[in-house]
Amino acid sequence: MKGLPDNILEGDGTAMAAMNKQFRTGEFTYGQNHLTSTNNLRVGLHNFLTKDEPRRLRKSGPTIEIVRTERDIQVATSLIDAIDHAQAGNYIDASHYPGLEVCDR
Repeated sequence: MKGLPDNILEGDGTAMAAMNKQFRTGEFTYGQNHLTSTNNLRVGLHNFLTKDEPRRLRKSGPTIEIVRTERDIQVATSLIDAIDHAQAGNYIDASHYPGLEVCDR
């Protein structure tokens, strides 16, 4: 988490690890509701995987085509799985999800 020393991060330092702790304890991690942040992340990932129409990155910016590589799809799908597991209290760490095992925090 930005601004926190590595030695006090929850689990592997991901939002999923923090959400997993929140699920188990019922308490926010470092004052943040990770259910909200992981839900927002999940919606964005789902939209990335399912919406094909061109979009703008900014309201006044150019329209861009959506391009997804196999790796993009693998990582997005694994992140959704990790979020789902964390929200059920079953997340272990990123190494258990194909494509995330090499992601560095």
